[in-house]
Amino acid sequence: MTKIVKCRYKYCKHDSRELPKEEAVLVGKSSYYHKDCLKESTLIDKIIEMYSERVEKNPIYSHLRKTVNDLVIKDKIDAEFLYFALDYASSKKMIKHVPGLRYIVKNDDIKRLWEKKKTAEFMRSEKSKPQQYVNNTTREFTFKAPKQKTIASLFK
Repeated sequence: MTKIVKCRYKYCKHDSRELPKEEAVLVGKSSYYHKDCLKESTLIDKIIEMYSERVEKNPIYSHLRKTVNDLVIKDKIDAEFLYFALDYASSKKMIKHVPGLRYIVKNDDIKRLWEKKKTAEFMRSEKSKPQQYVNNTTREFTFKAPKQKTIASLFK
């Protein structure tokens, strides 16, 4: 019988926080997470770290974490997109304060770049996959030439 553990992510998006121990990811000695919950949690931490390194050296962390969590959890913005947007905006000096995070996720240029990046990643992954043909059976085609019509056959 498999042991059931609980996901430790506060904002777990799964119907049940319980999952089999084999499917769970162990962090530390006793913290279990769903794979996607751990990924999202890690990305949120990376976003906060990047913001404090590139934009403001000493932000108000409670305000920053609340803003990031609101964007990712409440507004359902992909954490990867927010990370990408913050990376782009901080390199272009487009963001200067915490509420600016709300504006960079609405920026059309950043959205276009994100779509371009995702499309390129998809195309790269499709090229690396071996081509599979749906139907490998051989088919035989038969062709019968129609009888030639002559002027005599028209009068019959």
